[in-house]
This record gives sequence, structure tokens and C-alpha cells, in this order.
Amino acid sequence: AITPDGPRGPIYDLKAGALLAARRTGSAILLMGIEYRKAWRLKSWDRFCIPVPFSRARVRFELVSPEQLDAHREDLARWLRGRLMELNGEREQSAEAAG
Repeated sequence: AITPDGPRGPIYDLKAGALLAARRTGSAILLMGIEYRKAWRLKSWDRFCIPVPFSRARVRFELVSPEQLDAHREDLARWLRGRLMELNGEREQSAEAAG
């Protein structure tokens, strides 16, 4: 598994390594998102969530086929960022707000 935004972020900002690894191996990418009904959100770069005890969580997955990875890297990274945000229950943000 690869965390595509790396260990330091910014959140949902896909680094080239994850895309390069998938393209070179011909592998699909499995996107995953978790949305909590109630959670404490830390003020860290990744907005880490700590679910409130007994809170419900919605886990979503989306498979991106190798054929979908043929787009230009910047376009693909932007599209994947939007998909990750949607899977995690977040709305698209402007580039300034994401930084």
C-alpha cells in the first residue's frame, strides 16, 4: 500500500511516485475513503480523525483501472485528488485553501 500524499502532505496532493509505480507495473489503484458520523479532527496537515466511541463510519472504495491511468500526470493527479476528497466526504477546495 502507498499513501499517495506522502508522509508530510499536503492532504490529497498525490505525489508522482504512486502514479509512476502503478503505471510501470500495470496495476490498478484502489482508492479508499472513510467518513465518520462523529469524530474529533486534529489540526494537523492531514486533518487526522479520531472517531468518537460508538460512532458509525462509512468506508468507500473505488478501483481505478490501469487504462484510466493513461492521462497526463497533472490531470490524473487532479482527478484522483477529487475522487479521494469525495470518498472521504469532503468537498473540492480551491488550490489556495488546500495548501
